[in-house]
Amino acid sequence: MYKKTLILVFVFLLTGTVYSIPAENNILERERLQYGKEYIVTGKINDISGIGEITVKPDVIITNFELTTEAATLEKASEENAKSMNELKKYLLSTGVKENDIETSRYSKGEKVEEKFKDEKSNIYKTAFQVIITMENDKFYSVTDILNKENIIELKNINSDYRKNFYFAIESFDKNRETSRKLAKEKYDRIESALKKLGVQDVSIFNYNVQETKETEKKKTYTITHAFKVKMKSSVDMGKLLKKCETLRIKNPGSMIYDISEELRTKATMEAYEKAMNNLYEKARIIIKNRGYELGDVTIWDRTQSGRDYMPLPAPAVMMNQRGINASYYIEETEAESADIPFSAAQEMKITARVSGSFDIINKIK
Repeated sequence: MYKKTLILVFVFLLTGTVYSIPAENNILERERLQYGKEYIVTGKINDISGIGEITVKPDVIITNFELTTEAATLEKASEENAKSMNELKKYLLSTGVKENDIETSRYSKGEKVEEKFKDEKSNIYKTAFQVIITMENDKFYSVTDILNKENIIELKNINSDYRKNFYFAIESFDKNRETSRKLAKEKYDRIESALKKLGVQDVSIFNYNVQETKETEKKKTYTITHAFKVKMKSSVDMGKLLKKCETLRIKNPGSMIYDISEELRTKATMEAYEKAMNNLYEKARIIIKNRGYELGDVTIWDRTQSGRDYMPLPAPAVMMNQRGINASYYIEETEAESADIPFSAAQEMKITARVSGSFDIINKIK
């Protein structure tokens, strides 16, 4: 029994030796294929970093151009705005800007009402009655219908504690004081009569005022605002472009951002990686310099993406702070032709690539 057990143990040990020898042989065989029979791997250099930096001049500018046009009608405002913006677009295309690099970033319509004095010397009298009524909620909309017929568009609750009490104002204007008072009283009488027919019996004037003022008129204007976002080459003469915008009364309301095109970015990135690899090998060679060793194969991993440091450093934006320009302003042609707009060159930008690696250290067999 003892003899049989000893034989089994011997067979097991022998089997283990048979399997371990090929693994060592495989490593040695791989190293011979890599470096030849004259070299052996004696160690490793781990985690060496290489950095490559490329400086480029921005070749792209991204900015906005905006025009707000005012006119007596919406159609007129739209027509004038489109005419100027189309002329700007034609000019941009003539400088080499591509059609798909001009896009509308904003388009809006608006209107405003301005109240102005008709004549500084023209006096007018304004008579105002403030009227209070008491009514049930179910009559609210019927009351507003009566008020609308007299051009009264506001009916307010006096106090939340008195929910049935409401008030509104009656106003009348005339160049004669007594006529102004008479018109206000006639309007009140019409409203009071209509309210009582509706069943609102509690109607009374609680405030009365006559004052002298200036005669005014209301003027309604319409606006169209259209903005272009434009991507152009940095070689475009921005001075001439801005002068063109001035003649068209178009403003540059935001900032001008410098950037680099995809073509330039790709080219600069490859150059940065090449410099990073050269830097990596240079560092490794210095480490083993004067020691009689040589560099073997390298295992590379890219730190650029994981470290998020592969991006161009942003150049300072150029802020174009201009006053608002619309259709009511005019620029003298001679002044626009003679004045130059100085425009400084963009600052350089940097692209950085980082790589890391581990090297085999090899030595000749003596």
